[in-house]
Amino acid sequence: MPDAPQPEPVAEAKPDALMIPKSFKVGKTQHDRLDSICTFAEKILGGDRSKKITAHVRDQRNGKMFVTLDPNDMIRFPSIGPNKGPRYYWTPKPDGVEYGYLVDAAKKEKKGA
Repeated sequence: MPDAPQPEPVAEAKPDALMIPKSFKVGKTQHDRLDSICTFAEKILGGDRSKKITAHVRDQRNGKMFVTLDPNDMIRFPSIGPNKGPRYYWTPKPDGVEYGYLVDAAKKEKKGA
């Protein structure tokens, strides 16, 4: 009896944010180290420097950097307002990077902006 056909692999959705270990930084100068993180993140997030769509990095002071393409994105909702708690759910990857996906309330908030 032949094997049953297998479904085509589903491409993983592009994340909305990344949490990148600081150990991923490479380069001799601070500019080079920051650029190495931006280049890494832009490949995953869909940045395009020729169109001025660039990564924005925030140090989390826990050995990780929060990176998005939107300079106004935050990890958590503001303490006042209708939504509370995290704006992302996180999926860890084998290399130590975490992919962040906006929760439904954050997606709705972005569409309304």
